[in-house]
Amino acid sequence: MPKALAPELREAIEADIRAGKHRNEIARTHGVSGSTVTSIARECDRSFDRSQTKTATAVVVADVAARRARLSADFIEIAALCNERARLLLVDTEADLKPHKVRDLAIAAGIYYDKHLQQAAFDDTGDEGGAVVDQWLIALTGHGKPPAVG
Repeated sequence: MPKALAPELREAIEADIRAGKHRNEIARTHGVSGSTVTSIARECDRSFDRSQTKTATAVVVADVAARRARLSADFIEIAALCNERARLLLVDTEADLKPHKVRDLAIAAGIYYDKHLQQAAFDDTGDEGGAVVDQWLIALTGHGKPPAVG
């Protein structure tokens, strides 16, 4: 039968469990096994199960990706509208053609198109892992490896 923990040690472990620290961190800090920490947590009606965190993270990742896709679609739509307006000004012989209007529209179209391309490049990882920011979110929750930086 394992040796009973000193009451002070057990109280310190319980406090760390209630504080939401990770099981292995608590075990290292107090020099006990992970299974000891898990047993104490169970007795305190606590759990180190992170399945809900994993699911919640997946939902956030999907929501953020959808928002980026909508924003990117808006960027390309605005670029097209600016481009079309500039084209109409150039071909309208009756319009009071002001070069700065055409220039401003062309600049705006270029900026929005560039933002669309940047967003597309950001989301293109070349694999099924998702965007780099999504990979970081998953890694932060302990359910994956962080993406390579470089």
